[in-house]
This record gives sequence, C-alpha cells and structure tokens, in this order.
Amino acid sequence: MPDIPVIKGVATGLTPAEKIYLIRHLNQVSTILEIKEKASLAAARKFPRAGQHNGKGDAFRHCYASALLARDIGAKGAKEFTTAHENYSANPAGERAMDLHNNAIGIQIGARKKSPTDAQLETACMNALLAGYLETSPPAVGDAY
Repeated sequence: MPDIPVIKGVATGLTPAEKIYLIRHLNQVSTILEIKEKASLAAARKFPRAGQHNGKGDAFRHCYASALLARDIGAKGAKEFTTAHENYSANPAGERAMDLHNNAIGIQIGARKKSPTDAQLETACMNALLAGYLETSPPAVGDAY
C-alpha cells in the first residue's frame, strides 16, 4: 500500500491530527484560536522585519504560543496539539524538528510557573530566544538536537 501524504486542509490550514484533537477537545477550540492570534501578533510586533517563517520571529511565536497553551490547556494538551500541528507530509524534517524544539521550550516555560501572566510568558520566551535556547534556523539534514 503506497504512503498517502498528510496535508493541511486548504480551507482550514489544519492537519488531520489537529482536526482530531479539536474534535476531541471542543471546549479548547476558542482558546487555541485566541492563542494562535495572540502569538502571531506578538511575534509580528517584536520582529516586524524578520518574517514569520523560520528565523527569530518564528522561534519566538512557537515558544510563546506553546507557553500560553501549556498554561491554558495544560502541558500534555499543549504537547499533543503542537505535535499534531507539525505532523504533515509537506513540512520539511528540519523545520519540523526546529518547531518541535521551540514548542517544547515554550511548554516548559508555560508549565513551570503557577498562573503566569501573558507578559511573563512573553518575556520568558524572549529571554529564551536571547539566551540561545530557541532554534532560529532548521538543522541540516541528518543533524539532531
């Protein structure tokens, strides 16, 4: 049986795994959408010239969204959803690894403090970026973290 490519939905931009997660967790849909928008706006504000694909803006956005998710839906749910988001055939392996790494840092940040504010999570992700903990470019093929 041939491999069937996993692609994001044209209308939704969601992977099949994301859709399954959201169907199983309908009560989290609005929270996740709000977090996605909040993280995208913060990244665009902080890195207006860096773009949002790879680079510093992308690393910060992944970290911040994951930190917010960990705080608002729990670390387990954040890991499950962010992994589902990266799970599609057209996602290059290096970019997937980089994004999963940055998501993991964000989840740690969001889960380690009791009731952190948005500003505290934003600052912690910026500090992680400045300290070199976040990946800003995909690793070469065959490299591991």
